[in-house]
Amino acid sequence: MELYPEISRLALARDERTALRTYFTKNPTQKAEAIALLPTYSTALTPSREQALLRQLDDLRVQFQKPVHKFELIVKPNKKSFMWIANLETVTLATFADTIFNKYPQEDKEDVAFDFTTNTKDTYYPRTDTQFRELLRLLVAKNIRMMTVTIETPCKAFSDWSFAEVCRHYELSTDDDASLTDVFPTFEPGIKTLDDESEQAALKHLLVELNERIKATPYDQAKETTKSIYTYPYLLAAVNLFKGKISLRPERQITGKNGRGPVDYAFDARNGTAVGVTEVKQDDFKKGIAQNVVQLESALNTRKRKADEMLEKSSPSRCFGIVTDAEKWYFLECVLNNGIPAFKLSNPLWVRYKSKDIENEVEMVVERIYWLLERVLGEGYKKQKQND
Repeated sequence: MELYPEISRLALARDERTALRTYFTKNPTQKAEAIALLPTYSTALTPSREQALLRQLDDLRVQFQKPVHKFELIVKPNKKSFMWIANLETVTLATFADTIFNKYPQEDKEDVAFDFTTNTKDTYYPRTDTQFRELLRLLVAKNIRMMTVTIETPCKAFSDWSFAEVCRHYELSTDDDASLTDVFPTFEPGIKTLDDESEQAALKHLLVELNERIKATPYDQAKETTKSIYTYPYLLAAVNLFKGKISLRPERQITGKNGRGPVDYAFDARNGTAVGVTEVKQDDFKKGIAQNVVQLESALNTRKRKADEMLEKSSPSRCFGIVTDAEKWYFLECVLNNGIPAFKLSNPLWVRYKSKDIENEVEMVVERIYWLLERVLGEGYKKQKQND
């Protein structure tokens, strides 16, 4: 009786032993008899235990109702912790910011946001005073008094990036006057020929659309808005070839750690992820390409990685860009490997709206957009198309 030495000398009465044998095919072991002798315990609360729990509840209630509480804060990166006292009834994000910047001065104090991570690895993103107070009350209720604070500074608008800034930021070049060919490896987009009847019908419809625009809104000396009007039917023709697998979204809002703002046109997969971004420029192509670089990197880094049969799961994340004035067409590729973006840029294609060869030139542009969309959708789409 190693398990229960305190009852090793006890024994069952004769009638109890007889009753116990009804549950065994053989005589019960000494261990079974010992278990039968163990006392039973009630799970009901004793008065003293109940009083102790009530006192704990009262203490929690008092703590929760107190307006003033003390928190230990650690401000990233690599700052020492300090104690912060907050009145949960009056505290605001502005007064919290004053506390942080008085402790750790920094130049950029405008429009900052604060993210809070607890020692349980939960992260909160309060953006209003009400949300901030609710967060602090929640932490008090959970008896969590230590937080790591991350200061999020506002990212630049895409239109604010210059070509030289992009080259320095992404370590593409240290030369402020570098040419496009000096900065980017050459990207050679493939060609997806428009063979079947529906593809040829889409191309003919595009040519009709362009001819109508040429008649009504001459391209010569066109402003950026007019060039966007010319660009749209190219993108629409390519998207319609995918029969709902891709949507075209004008003025789509994209926000990343390095840039924010509406893009001229975004190509979205069915799961809502941006797989391509088009930037329409009137003339400054270097600035347009700089903007598109930040747009693509932002789209990739903020992409929700949902499982979808259309998207490649085994290959690196990729996104493509188009920079155009509807006459001159550049294509970019951005591939993200372990969070590091790599960019390639094509040589330009031209569409001359007074050329006799305009049909072939238009077709070459659409074939490349078609190929790019099919590439980012991945093998899942190709197999599905073959089975249709």
